[in-house]
Amino acid sequence: MADSDTSTGINKWLQECGVFGGGDNNNGLKYEFLCHRAIIPGAQFELSTEQGSFQGITETFARARQFPQLTLDFYVDTNYNIIRLFEEWMNYINPLYTDGGSLPGSPAGSLANNTSYDSNNYYRMRYPEDYKRKIAVTKFERNAGFQVKDQAGNQAALRSNQLTYVFMNAFPVQFISIPLSYEASDILKCSIVFNYDRYITNKHDASGTTGIPDYMNLSPTTKEAINKAPVAFPGYNTVPPNNNTLFGTGAVG
Repeated sequence: MADSDTSTGINKWLQECGVFGGGDNNNGLKYEFLCHRAIIPGAQFELSTEQGSFQGITETFARARQFPQLTLDFYVDTNYNIIRLFEEWMNYINPLYTDGGSLPGSPAGSLANNTSYDSNNYYRMRYPEDYKRKIAVTKFERNAGFQVKDQAGNQAALRSNQLTYVFMNAFPVQFISIPLSYEASDILKCSIVFNYDRYITNKHDASGTTGIPDYMNLSPTTKEAINKAPVAFPGYNTVPPNNNTLFGTGAVG
């Protein structure tokens, strides 16, 4: 299946569910401002030890590289599309089956079907290549986009060095519970935990000599937003679901 093919796979599922496509959801930057925090994971080595090769010495070796999970926090929009985006992504990974087969995606919810209440329904897992995607997180500085005067007195916008982490073969493994209460009003937020195989780090310098790699498949609008990093939009650059990067986000330092 080609990643740009919207007639099959997770892209088609999310369109059927009304998360992508139709009305305002056609805007590739719809979710741009909704991710308000990203925790950049580190890395560590799993170790093995060797005793006895040298008397009195215990040698330690790196055996495997371990990557901790990625956590992203989102503001919940008034249409609850952020919640539905990740719920339906997880429903696509593990769809519910009835006597008539798997339940299709729906704007009312993929489980909004009279047959979904049958006691003999069951879940099945899809193949990993069907639901894994890239996630890109870009770090830039707060002063990016400020208008300053150069030596000639001309207005110029400050540009920022950026550091992009591309998480390969990522997929959600936990939608953290959302507490609701009658206490003082607050913006509803949700947190999503992702697993991934590995990540790649890319640096884009402010001079423009190091650009955003083409293999990230970012839309021209998103590339421009990341390169400019305007302070009026100190947030999150969303990638439309027309490639194998499901979405990207940025973080101000």
